[in-house]
Amino acid sequence: MKSIKLILLGLCPVVLSAQNPESFCGTSFGSQSTLIQSRKIPVDQHNEFSQLPIYVPLQVHIVQDDNGSAGYSYLNLMESICTLNEDFEPSGLQFYLENPVNYINKTAWNTHLTYNPGEEMMIQSNVPNMVNCYIVSNPAGNCGYFTYRGDGVALSKGCLGKKSHTWAHELGHYFSLGHTFFGWEGIVYNSSKPTEEYQSQVRTELKMWCGINVIIKPIISVIPIPIISVTDGHVMVIKKALWFKLIKMEFLLLLMEPCLCLMHQTHA
Repeated sequence: MKSIKLILLGLCPVVLSAQNPESFCGTSFGSQSTLIQSRKIPVDQHNEFSQLPIYVPLQVHIVQDDNGSAGYSYLNLMESICTLNEDFEPSGLQFYLENPVNYINKTAWNTHLTYNPGEEMMIQSNVPNMVNCYIVSNPAGNCGYFTYRGDGVALSKGCLGKKSHTWAHELGHYFSLGHTFFGWEGIVYNSSKPTEEYQSQVRTELKMWCGINVIIKPIISVIPIPIISVTDGHVMVIKKALWFKLIKMEFLLLLMEPCLCLMHQTHA
């Protein structure tokens, strides 16, 4: 698996993609609420894992029009995976292609203006025991989204590439992280209060939950506005969520990770 990672890292030419969606992230409040509720677990059920890298298999689906046009180049795909692995490197998670890319020729899925066709695409096409990622032309007007019902992520071709962190952002949702200021931090927000006033309060809540020093690691962000700042606590949540997904999908997990407080929550 390490050799696969090295090969991917060697295929990273600079290719910029245009980003002009109506919305950056289309992960719905409903999906985030379901994630938050489903990952709650008693503290005494938390496991410990080693700090060695965990390699996670991806199944990439490149969706094209009915006639096979409007696809996505394999070279650009490799470049995007390079960026994804760089973004997740501090967490100890690394992604690789277990199977060849699955090409799907269906215009209605390649350009879907609502979520229903996207969820239909995932339900019909998901490969078991993989993190399923769909690269499409228009994922419901967003750069990308995660849907709990479809158990996969949809990504816009125009929002991937060496300089884009869309993929990492959506996989953050896949591994149970909600948007900041959504409420999972344990804080009741007042929309009339300036956002910056909550910064120290969020840090205090995280420290209280985890019992550790919270170090901000801005590994999932998008210019011009930051989308997620990943803390050590977030990394723990991601790894715990991955552990439960591995159990659910019957993966063989060889490496386990230490010290998981998970802010009282995980995703089964």
